[in-house]
Amino acid sequence: MASNEFTVLCAVASFLWLSSNIQQHQLIEQPRISYILLFLAASLASFTASFIPQWLRRRSGRFGDDDGFRGGALEDSHAEKPRRRFLTLLVTCIILRLEVFHQVSANLQCSKPGIESLLPLLVLFFELGRSQVRKEDHDDMGETIYEAIGKWVTDFLNDSHLIYILSILLLSGGAYLVTTQHTASTYFCSSLDPGSLVVWMQWAGLLLDCSIVILSWRLFTWTLSSKTRLRTLGNILLASAIGTAVLSCMSRFLRVWPPMSDLFRDLHLLFTLGLFFDGLVFAVFLGSSSLLIADGKPLPLVGILTFLSAIFPATQKIKAIGSWENLSPATTAFGFGLLCLGFSFFIFAGNIRSVLLIRRTILVLILAVLVIATTIYSIVKGSHTVNDHPLQRLIYDSRVGSNRWLLQAATSNSLPVAVREYEARHHGRKPPAKFDVWYDFASLRYSPIVDHFAQINSDLLPFWGLSPQKIREDISRLSSEPGIAMVKIKSGRASHNLIPNSAERASLDDLVEMINTFAEHLPDMELAVNTNETPRVLAPWDHVQNSISAGAGETKYYKRDTVPPEEKLFQESEATGNPLQSTTTPVRALREMTGLTCPSGTGMRSGVHWNTRDFCSSCAKPQSQGQYPTDWALYQELCHQPDLLRLHSFYMTSPKLRPLQELVPVFSRSKTDSYRDILIPLQPSGQPPNPSEHKEEDKDFISKRKALFWRGSVDQRSKRTTTSQQHDLIHGGHQERLVHLVNNNINHTIRSETTLILPASKSKDSNNVDKFTYNYQHLPTESLNNMLPFDIKFTAYNGPNKAEMTIKPDIDSDSPLKNQYILTIDSDSGPPAQNIFLTVLHSTSVPFYGSIFKEWYTERLLPWVHYVPVDLRWHALHGTLAYFTGFLEQQPEQPPEEDKEVKKPVVDGKNNKNKEEVESRGGGGGGGNFLGMGMQGNVLDGRWIADEGRKWAGKALRREDREVYLFRLLLEWARVVSDDREKMKFVF
Repeated sequence: MASNEFTVLCAVASFLWLSSNIQQHQLIEQPRISYILLFLAASLASFTASFIPQWLRRRSGRFGDDDGFRGGALEDSHAEKPRRRFLTLLVTCIILRLEVFHQVSANLQCSKPGIESLLPLLVLFFELGRSQVRKEDHDDMGETIYEAIGKWVTDFLNDSHLIYILSILLLSGGAYLVTTQHTASTYFCSSLDPGSLVVWMQWAGLLLDCSIVILSWRLFTWTLSSKTRLRTLGNILLASAIGTAVLSCMSRFLRVWPPMSDLFRDLHLLFTLGLFFDGLVFAVFLGSSSLLIADGKPLPLVGILTFLSAIFPATQKIKAIGSWENLSPATTAFGFGLLCLGFSFFIFAGNIRSVLLIRRTILVLILAVLVIATTIYSIVKGSHTVNDHPLQRLIYDSRVGSNRWLLQAATSNSLPVAVREYEARHHGRKPPAKFDVWYDFASLRYSPIVDHFAQINSDLLPFWGLSPQKIREDISRLSSEPGIAMVKIKSGRASHNLIPNSAERASLDDLVEMINTFAEHLPDMELAVNTNETPRVLAPWDHVQNSISAGAGETKYYKRDTVPPEEKLFQESEATGNPLQSTTTPVRALREMTGLTCPSGTGMRSGVHWNTRDFCSSCAKPQSQGQYPTDWALYQELCHQPDLLRLHSFYMTSPKLRPLQELVPVFSRSKTDSYRDILIPLQPSGQPPNPSEHKEEDKDFISKRKALFWRGSVDQRSKRTTTSQQHDLIHGGHQERLVHLVNNNINHTIRSETTLILPASKSKDSNNVDKFTYNYQHLPTESLNNMLPFDIKFTAYNGPNKAEMTIKPDIDSDSPLKNQYILTIDSDSGPPAQNIFLTVLHSTSVPFYGSIFKEWYTERLLPWVHYVPVDLRWHALHGTLAYFTGFLEQQPEQPPEEDKEVKKPVVDGKNNKNKEEVESRGGGGGGGNFLGMGMQGNVLDGRWIADEGRKWAGKALRREDREVYLFRLLLEWARVVSDDREKMKFVF
């Protein structure tokens, strides 16, 4: 019996490991070749295990042991002898199931959750039918059809079938309820997708699963020993691998695929080792499962695995009760109760004495306690309301925090204090030489920031571990890289090497002009400047950490006499004669390279995220309070957010230039947290030096149109994207999801409802002022889109799903500033295009800002104080806008007109004609009759953020502030590249 429990433990443990690991497995990225290698590894492991059977339960025959995984209520657990073609049929079913899984995974956004939880029902129907057929073999042939039916019903009610069937119904029903309670992501199902076909394929996959289970049981039951079973399993896996390979080769004659060499070229060592290990675990699961079902029936194992598959999502949903992710606590508690009750009945009806070494009586008691606790918890938390809107508290806390931040950012009021602050913030390191000159330079320009330059310290930290000689050699080699311009500082003057007709010359001219304001205080040096908007240095995490560790002693300014051997990114370019090969990067390779920049154990490490259908709660929760982002610095750290690989266009398009996978000094305008570029204030080409200079006078915030405005363009993407990339982009691109979500043109989106926090009750306080309580509610997305003042459209779009994208002709560049709220988000390859964010920040409009990119000024801006942060998952966009604008009167849909204003707001059902009245009442929207009590907007908070952002931009984001930042950066860099770093320090 102990041996049987060990086999169950192996089956369950390997199943749990595989089901959790597949979320971040590259098997989905390269499906067919992964299936082949996985099955070959599992086949090899099965054959190997068959030669070392000492740890396996020994069997001398087919039947006779009474310690097996028995059938319980359905007494006859012996399968009929399998037919000759059963093995071929089983292999065929496996190959077809893999193909179905691949097709459903490719269109997961159109699939329905919970279908797989019905597998125990199908297996039960098979066992009931088989049991009844065997009974009918002994029936009186003289009975009429009515007598036979009556006898069957009588026998059914009198034996133990009823409790067995009830347990499976409860188990599958509970599993279905808890798995269908998912929060959908905004990765949408397009009208071009085979939505209905995907669901039918899910049902076909369920039937294939049932067929595989039954055929495996029939085959393994009639094997003579564990050794034979493992060899049979090895043969099945080997045949399945060969069949999948044949199918893959045949498909190449029907569709356009990349060359076979390309597939194998991408199978790097880590991926191959991972597949081999997964093959071992897969073999353990299949081997232990084959031993279990051969000794009894398949239903007990299927039931246990179904319970385990559902219990973990049920636990997550229980924890989310009362939050925005679970607004149906009764359904959660009911589904969890059915699941536990059904499993309790199931282990008794199936005569399962223990599960994972836990006696069934103790297990049932534990489940009963959990059900009672869950019911109480759902009652208490399910009716949870709050007295204040979360954004009210968040904005207030941000106001208080901004004052503290400004104090620590500008502590110094004299040079001695600045020196002490520098040493305290840099672990005792002395300031760089000419620090006094820089301090006077900053003071004369009235810089509000004199102490807080954490971004500079972070950017330069890894280079302290490299020798100055190596850094200079790298700079010299970078001069031959495409997209890299060289800035030379010699004898107190700066210059660059771009030709006169270069598109980026204006940016470099501006940069050199800023450097020349202080170049006389700098030693001779060269800078490699990235002229492309995409960052370049994507160094692996291990390499960066080794360099940081090696440079930890540089606070004592010791010299490095040796240079650690490093991977040379330039060797590939020099070795190949094909320039395209050295400058292009496939999307899959980009994701893998990005994953290598994260530490082991993080979600992004594998470079894979395939569950696009469901919202990734663990990705958004660390930096959020409810729906709303609170820690913007943490939001821009991507290693715990693998879902952004499929929700941001930057990771779905091939970069124009190949990233450099060595730690080299490249100065760039922007970067994500994964890149190791050094940020500089580089002005985009074609933009005015001062974003605050507008062509027309900026209006007061209240006088502007109450709308959230955005325009985007996608017109060059198809030249650099493959068919598979286009599939991801049209469903998950952050611009496409935005336009589809707020316009909701085609009714194919899974996200048909949106969650936001709304007033739940209204009362009067002692001063007769209205007081509200709030809770999260579901509302139809289409209705919200009509009630909220969205003005979000493409100006041009060339994607295949153009019909689903709202397109409006281009307009004058200054017209966005006519709106109170302006959304600024990333482009496909970099931060918000055309420097629009700084332009809005200098205006009286409120910037709604969503970006994974950092720029030199990012650390100077505070969310909810200078701008409204927006998570690019878009799950909180409606709720955020509703807080500021309130709800607008719901009107029937009308065709958009070019110059038509957004629907007039209403306050308490009346048109808002008096701006002062709106301001005094604190909002511009009453909600009409859609909500019972309406919802007022918080226009004062919106105007305060607009004013704070504009005033701070006028103080801290001027051209003078760029010069101060650049001077400080180059002083620090001069010490890093100096042969004698110890002398390059400031001393009184």
